[in-house]
Amino acid sequence: MGWLYCANSKEELIDRLTDKRRFPETTKIIARRIVGNNHWFVGEVEGGKRFIGLDKMACDTSSKYMNWGYKDMDESMGPYEYNVPLNFLKLAPFVEEFSGHHSKAWREHVVQYHARKAEQKANRDKLEVGKTVQVFGKFYTLIEKRGYSWIAQASTGGVFKLSPSILKSATLV
Repeated sequence: MGWLYCANSKEELIDRLTDKRRFPETTKIIARRIVGNNHWFVGEVEGGKRFIGLDKMACDTSSKYMNWGYKDMDESMGPYEYNVPLNFLKLAPFVEEFSGHHSKAWREHVVQYHARKAEQKANRDKLEVGKTVQVFGKFYTLIEKRGYSWIAQASTGGVFKLSPSILKSATLV
């Protein structure tokens, strides 16, 4: 139910989580991917039933050793993480009696999450010097791109840096 802290580094923790001996021989890991501090995997149990698992990884900075840990869960718990690779949903099709009632809603959130990410990327690709964006009810004209951020002049005259996290809320005018 809680967190298990068992590694001195993220790399050591990943080695532990991906070790073949972690699961019983009756469980086969079909696919796995690290996304940020999430270790996603598709497991297959006897009878060919598949599930999506998640190991949330975290570092406890208050500890001097064994400060990397994880909390393991699967889709039946309806985790509040949605950055699982989209193809994992196809690798482990939804089965009501096996996946649980939280799984269906969680899978819908995963699809919505990926749709939002694709829309945000498409909108970012449309940004260029001279275009105007609206962010939180205020208008900004894009002056210069700096890395993933933009330097923009507000309609009130001030010059601001618009970070990617702010631009997620931007509407191209």
